[in-house]
Amino acid sequence: MAVRTTEDGRIAYAGQHDRVLGTAAQLLLEDGNQQAAALLLDVHSLDFVVVQVDEWNETTEARIDVDHYLIERFTDDVRLDILEALREANRGQGRIEELVVRRALPEAYDWRERVEAALAGTPTNNAVLAPVQSPHPQADGMLFRDPAEMALYRSLKRAQESAEPGDELLIVPNPAIRLKGRSREVDFLVIHRGRCAAIEVDGASHRGKWSSDRSKDQAFERSGVAFVWRIDAADASDPQEADTLVRQFLVRLADR
Repeated sequence: MAVRTTEDGRIAYAGQHDRVLGTAAQLLLEDGNQQAAALLLDVHSLDFVVVQVDEWNETTEARIDVDHYLIERFTDDVRLDILEALREANRGQGRIEELVVRRALPEAYDWRERVEAALAGTPTNNAVLAPVQSPHPQADGMLFRDPAEMALYRSLKRAQESAEPGDELLIVPNPAIRLKGRSREVDFLVIHRGRCAAIEVDGASHRGKWSSDRSKDQAFERSGVAFVWRIDAADASDPQEADTLVRQFLVRLADR
């Protein structure tokens, strides 16, 4: 296990410690605590830090990094449940006295381009929250984050163009949406027959984010969106598979 000294003089046993995290999550599930177990799925990293209290005493902290919008979900009760699970999962390696939940730092790659784009107000379909990487796919005067989104847009357009008069659908790519207490973004909103539903194209960035994705879906559904339909990026990129999934999506939307 790697050992390092932090800027404030603390000694840190650094690393992902995925085994401990996974064991703690399963212990929480066994105890019926699905909320806390789901939050652990979205942890970026776990470090154990030995804190020197004074010349003779030290204590150990567990530090987990999560996306900033998840921090508020780690209430005092949830933190205590996770701390107890981590203690049991880390048995024999020293008692953990405290759990610290920190905001995960953003990736540093292309940071200049990201900041410049945000400050310059780069044109977007709507008030898009996350930076759009450059170069980015474009169609019909609109921006898309990746080829999978573009492929699904084409499938939605095929459904739109083949619809009977009076049965058309409306496609809204990458809008930012204001929900109660926070802003969110969705890959597509689709309005059809007086009903509105959302589509998310899930690529590699969604792996390990089950709880945040489901929480986001529920927030949309509570606010009037009929449902959120998630499509894997690989399926979205296959025209035949994408067309099948879009047809299924529209059937479900019509039945709501």
